[in-house]
Amino acid sequence: MDKIKKIGKIAIPLLVILYVIYHAKTELQSISIREAIRTIHLLSSAELTLLIILGLLSVFVMAFYDVAMIKGLGLAVPLKKCLRIGFIANSLNIVLGFGGLAGATVRHAIYRSYTKDTKKLLFGITWATTATLMGLSILALLILINLIPDNNLMQNKPWMFPVIIGMALLMPIYFATSFVREKKNPSSRTFNNPIKTVSALTIVSLLEWLCAGSILFLLLEMFQIDTSYSVVLGVFVIASILGVISFVPGGFGSFDLTFLIGMSSYGYHEETILSVLLVYRIVYFFIPFLLSLLLTVLEFSSSTLRKIESKPIIGPALETTGVVWALYRELLTKLWDWALCILLFVTAWINIASVLILPFQTPLISKGVSNFSYNLIFTFSVIILLNLRGIFNRTKKSYYFVMVGLIGSCIAHLLKSFDYEEAIILAVIIGILIIIRKQFQIESVLISFFYYIFSAIIGAGVILLYYVMGTSITTIENASDFRSFPQVLETSIFALCFVPILIGLGTYIFRKIRVKDLGIPYDREKLHSFLQQYKGNSLTHLGYMGDKRMFFSSNGKALILFRKYRNRLVVLGDPSGEHSSYSLVLNEFMNEANNYGYVVVFYQIDQSTMHLYHDFGYQFFKLGEEACVNIDTFSISGKKQSNFRANYNRFNREGYTFELFNCVTDEQLKEMEIVSNQWLGKRKEKGFSMGVFCKDYVKEGPICLVRDVNGTLLAFASLMPAYDENKISIDLMRHLPEAPVGTMDTLFLHLIFWAKEQGYHTFNLGMAPLSNVGTQNESFLAERIAGTIFNNVRYMYSFSGLRRFKGKYHPKWQGKYLAFRKNKTLFASIILVTRMIGKGNPIEKTKKVHKKVQEKQSLPS
Repeated sequence: MDKIKKIGKIAIPLLVILYVIYHAKTELQSISIREAIRTIHLLSSAELTLLIILGLLSVFVMAFYDVAMIKGLGLAVPLKKCLRIGFIANSLNIVLGFGGLAGATVRHAIYRSYTKDTKKLLFGITWATTATLMGLSILALLILINLIPDNNLMQNKPWMFPVIIGMALLMPIYFATSFVREKKNPSSRTFNNPIKTVSALTIVSLLEWLCAGSILFLLLEMFQIDTSYSVVLGVFVIASILGVISFVPGGFGSFDLTFLIGMSSYGYHEETILSVLLVYRIVYFFIPFLLSLLLTVLEFSSSTLRKIESKPIIGPALETTGVVWALYRELLTKLWDWALCILLFVTAWINIASVLILPFQTPLISKGVSNFSYNLIFTFSVIILLNLRGIFNRTKKSYYFVMVGLIGSCIAHLLKSFDYEEAIILAVIIGILIIIRKQFQIESVLISFFYYIFSAIIGAGVILLYYVMGTSITTIENASDFRSFPQVLETSIFALCFVPILIGLGTYIFRKIRVKDLGIPYDREKLHSFLQQYKGNSLTHLGYMGDKRMFFSSNGKALILFRKYRNRLVVLGDPSGEHSSYSLVLNEFMNEANNYGYVVVFYQIDQSTMHLYHDFGYQFFKLGEEACVNIDTFSISGKKQSNFRANYNRFNREGYTFELFNCVTDEQLKEMEIVSNQWLGKRKEKGFSMGVFCKDYVKEGPICLVRDVNGTLLAFASLMPAYDENKISIDLMRHLPEAPVGTMDTLFLHLIFWAKEQGYHTFNLGMAPLSNVGTQNESFLAERIAGTIFNNVRYMYSFSGLRRFKGKYHPKWQGKYLAFRKNKTLFASIILVTRMIGKGNPIEKTKKVHKKVQEKQSLPS
């Protein structure tokens, strides 16, 4: 039996859909869609307004499902709220469908805060959702007993007879189930008075279907089709039943085609019936759906949800089901976002439709102004469509774009031919956006290159669609009522040119006015003062290069160093300062970065702090390993260190000097610059995470100078304090090409011995890039590829050779990682950081440019 039910659930809707497809081909071939659209224009504004009001009232009847259900459950929900939620839930149901799931979800999320027995509430919602078919079941029964007269549709399609019988049986089954449930187990009853509540729900359902049928009858009368109410009601009931069993939301297609065939069988004009159906869909489905979206936006805003949570009765109930409410709150927030996006999407297409298919009317001012207004309306509509993603993400930039588009369209409609109907609709939407403006708290979101391409395709697609449809309309008979081909072409070209210009100009102005740089520019005194008080790390000293901005935590106890490069913020290493404030500064930094649409990349973070970034949804790529020498245990004695000892003794014996200075003189700096330039050769100075030879920067740390017996400077190395009493790091290491073999090894030994004398315990030799990366078969594919490529390509120096050089000091290797967002590609982040490092120090470049300008200006003319 269950197998038959499953087959029936699939087979019946499938047969109905096949029926629709088959008859759509045969029935619609002889119908002129254009003529049907033209027929709609025969309705006066007063008639259309009346229909809209009646349509809204008919849908409003469905709100009483909620009134009956809530009264039956005995919940203290205010009547106004009950009616609002009922209207929203049922409007969503008749358009979106999903077996009533859309409306049931909204009801459960809102009403659950008024009861502790959520299981009972869920049963009540199920009964109310099922009750929507009871009125249709009663009408089907009236057809079977001929109280609603038999009609041609039943006679021509006898296979519909069992379908009508099945629908007619629903109502007695519904009542019998509720009666048996009450008698069998009174304690588990859903409603306080089941029979009374079920009867009330059934009466509401009957009124709902009668109102919908009455709207259709009134429409037929307005289109001057002489028919009887019983005939219309009979065809409407059968068409509605087929629409229900097709499981298509709103019965779209199946209902319309069945009603069209049924009314055509009485000899009525098919184009007129199609016009009736189009207006019916607008006044009974489309406009109530738009109104429900408006109510959804107002009902489920963040401020409204906070009010619900703060109520004295509701608050304690939420505390006991915090996880469930959190999920529902997220759902309702997303419903708010989707409702607003759909509302604006529909509004934009109403704009486009008014330009596309509405007859050309007498210009208010002049024909030129009217044509220009058409161009503006369409252009603003495309801009609104392209900003829906930003609206969904609640960004201020998209909010301003949409507001400008709506206000501009509203003015253009009035200038075009004083189209107050469209202007009123736009004014209502503008008013709603003004009311909810505080919901848009994010300044902007990241727009990737691929999203620009995607947006360009969407925008061009909308313009192309308008052009194709507008051109086709110009080919119909009596097309003089519509815009001509040159006018359609003009509007298309206008939008194609001005949409990118307006978006580009608006984005530029927005970023100039609204988007600010995070943190503060490099301030030597602030950085120095901070590092005198708090700890740093092996990269903190690079802040003195002046090419990074500084972001301090609100309590002033943590610091982030970063550089803005294009649309990303690249952070150098972990935060500095108190460990207890790391989470605070990262939270504050990430919140500001997200607010302004930046993507943050963390470069060279330590493996011990990875959990901090994981909480923000970051993934990790191993950049290499840092070599840290334990000074306390390091020694050059013993057989294994004989090479170190031999080099060290040779350089001392041959008269080489190794001198350490906390501050070098200008003369020494000039010598160091010569060595640095020869070491670089034709290579460009790097930057950001690598020390650069800059006089102001070099002066900030201890310097070791290596001279030969004649006093010639052969090499030098600078040290980076880690602002930790236990650690010190190597920074710049540069030597003349003719320096003797072993110079740098001996230099390192002198530095390590000096550090030991100064009381340090760890000497950081720096990172070996891509060291021990992707060496395992189980490693991530990206790491295996990177390790293979970079360890076999020479880039300034051999990475594998660098690890061997540092490995001689028997360091402890500590992993360094790149943290990148999950939704961003790894290689894009690596390429961006690599290019930024390759650009060198922009501050130093600016200084050199200014120096050259000054030198030119000082030359005699």
